[in-house]
Amino acid sequence: MEFRRDDGVPILAIGLPAGTNNSVLGAKYARSAILNSVSWYLGGTTNHPTVNVFIFGLNAQGQPNSNALLYHAQSVPNNHQQWTIYELSEEVEATNGFLIGLSVVGNLGIAADDGVGEPYIFQNNTHYFTTNYTTGTWSTMESAGYYNNFLLRAQGFDLGPTRGNESVVDGGYLFNSGKELIAENINRFVIPRGERSGTSAKRSIERERNRVLVGFIIYRLAAGQEQQPHLWDEIGTVPSAETSFVDEGLPELLNGTYRYAVRSVYTNNVLSIASLSNTIQYQETIPYITGLQANVDGGVIHLTWQWMRNEVRTRNRVSRDVSEDDSTARFDERAFLGFKITRDGPVIAEGVMETEYTDIVYQTGQYIYTVIGEFTNGSTNMLMIQVQVTSDVEDEPVVEPLVTALLGNHPNPFNPDTTIRYSLESDERVIIDVYNIRGQLVKTLVNDYQRAGQYSVIWDGKDERGRDAGSGIFFYRMKSGSYSSTRKMIMMK
Repeated sequence: MEFRRDDGVPILAIGLPAGTNNSVLGAKYARSAILNSVSWYLGGTTNHPTVNVFIFGLNAQGQPNSNALLYHAQSVPNNHQQWTIYELSEEVEATNGFLIGLSVVGNLGIAADDGVGEPYIFQNNTHYFTTNYTTGTWSTMESAGYYNNFLLRAQGFDLGPTRGNESVVDGGYLFNSGKELIAENINRFVIPRGERSGTSAKRSIERERNRVLVGFIIYRLAAGQEQQPHLWDEIGTVPSAETSFVDEGLPELLNGTYRYAVRSVYTNNVLSIASLSNTIQYQETIPYITGLQANVDGGVIHLTWQWMRNEVRTRNRVSRDVSEDDSTARFDERAFLGFKITRDGPVIAEGVMETEYTDIVYQTGQYIYTVIGEFTNGSTNMLMIQVQVTSDVEDEPVVEPLVTALLGNHPNPFNPDTTIRYSLESDERVIIDVYNIRGQLVKTLVNDYQRAGQYSVIWDGKDERGRDAGSGIFFYRMKSGSYSSTRKMIMMK
C-alpha cells in the first residue's frame, strides 16, 4: 500500500530559507498503518546530498504530535530532482495516524503539485511545517497560502482509519504566520520548452490545471533499478477507470526481487513521476518429471522420461547461433542445471539436458537407475526404475552404437579439471568451445577433423593464455556438421 496525496507532477519547490535540522515540512495521513519505507522528490535549485527523515504520530485531534516521534534518521542520501526511496531500518507502527516529514539545513525545496484534479485535490489540515518541531508548534500549509500537495509518500500496510479524520477543524490551534516559507517554480515540468514567465507561465499552469487523467502505464523493474528508469520493462497500460493490473509475464522472469512502477497519463501529453510498489520475491516453481521407461537391447539401456507439463523453460539457451569466430555470444543463464543419472547408487551422468539417456553395461543382472532434475534453487522429484539385463553380454561384447553427441562432463562440479566426452557417428570436423556466463569465449578445446568414434577432452580450468578462469558457471558447446549442443558445468575452487 502506498500513502500519497500528490499527482506526481511537480510545479513548485517549497521550503524554509533559514531551515535547520529541526525545521520540518511534512504530509499527514489519518490512517492506522505499519510503514516500511518513505519516498520523496526534492526539486529546488539547491542540491542537498542528504536529508533528515521524520515520522511523527498524531494527537487525539489528528494533528502532528512532536512528543510522538516514531522514527528519525539523519543524513539519509538524497537524489536531487528525482525520486528517492528510503527503506526504514525497522518497521514503524503508527496506530493513531502519522506525519512523514523532511528537514535540511537551508531551504528544503520539497516538490509540490498544483493541488487540483481528482483524486489529488488539496485538502486542508493535511500538510504542515514547523521551524522547530521540539517546540510542539506546527502550522498548516494553507495558513501560509499554499494549497499544494508535497511529493512525499510512505509505503506499508493500511490498517484502517484512525478515530480522528482528515478534516480537523483548526479553531484554537496555534499557527505560525507562514511568511518564512518560499516557493520556486519547477518550470521544466510545467513548461515544456525553455523558461517562461508572466502570462505565458500562467497559461501553462492553467493547462496543467485543466488536464484530464486518461490512464496509467505499468512498468516492472528489478530491485535496485529504481533510479534507472531506462532499464524498466513496460508491461501494460490500463484506462483511468481501472486501478488494478495483473502481471502475466512472471513465468518469463529470472528468480529474484522485483517491484512495479506506475505513471499517470494525462491529456496534453503529460506524464506523472512514477509511483513505486513494494518489493516482491519471485521464484519459479520447480516442475515434476514423470514416465521413466527403459528400452533394453542386450547391454544397451535407453532411458526416457518427460516433464509433467508440456512446456518447461529450462533457461539454458544460447541467445543466438555461435559461429567459429564469434566470441561475443551471450547466454541466457537460467535455473536449470540438467538431469543427474545414477546406476546402483553412483552417479554415471550429470548435466544431461535432454529427457533421454543411453547407458551400456557388460554383465547380466538387475540394475536400478534414478533420474533427478537439478535447478539452482532445488531439485525435481526423483524417478526410479529397475532394469533386467538377460543377454549374455560377457561372451558377446556389446558394440556401442555411434552417434554424434555431446555426452557430458565428469566430474561436475569440478576442481581443478573435468573430462568432456563426445562421440562422432561419421568423419567430421569438430569444434568444442568453453564460454563464461557472459558469453565470452574462454578457450577452444577442440577444432579438428576427426574420424567416427568415441572421444574425450580435458579442460583444466584455464583460458587460452593459461590463466585460471576462476570459479563459476561455464558453458561448453560442441559443433559438428549440422549437430550442435550446449551444456553447463560448474568450477568450484
